[in-house]
Amino acid sequence: MADIAAPVLPDHVKKPNEEEYKKTLEEVNGKIEKVQKEFDAVREKINKLPAKGDNTRREEIKAELAEIRDKQADLKKSRRAVYEQLDAINDSIKKKVGSIKIFQTKIPFKTTAEVDDHIAELESKIERGVRIVEEKKTFAHY
Repeated sequence: MADIAAPVLPDHVKKPNEEEYKKTLEEVNGKIEKVQKEFDAVREKINKLPAKGDNTRREEIKAELAEIRDKQADLKKSRRAVYEQLDAINDSIKKKVGSIKIFQTKIPFKTTAEVDDHIAELESKIERGVRIVEEKKTFAHY
């Protein structure tokens, strides 16, 4: 068989320098160790945080929020009931005022003094001698 000769490298390809390789490898390993330490520190901080299942404070706050919402809803209901009562009272007052105004328009007298004066006037007519027919006509209006 033929003799196998060692490969010949072309001129533009140089043999790698082993010292540069080791130096670069050490630098890269140093950077990896530094990043690994930072990673471990962050992982430790994460592990110190409460677990997802441990939401006691959050559950307490949710329960407190629900309680406050219930109280608020009760207050709104009671306020609504008070406003409904107030509206009912205002409606009844309006009806009573309206009926009073209707009665006042039907009655020609505004004060008790006017009524007393009218009574005195009628009595004086009777005493002066009004006939019975005229007296009946006078009192028929009332």
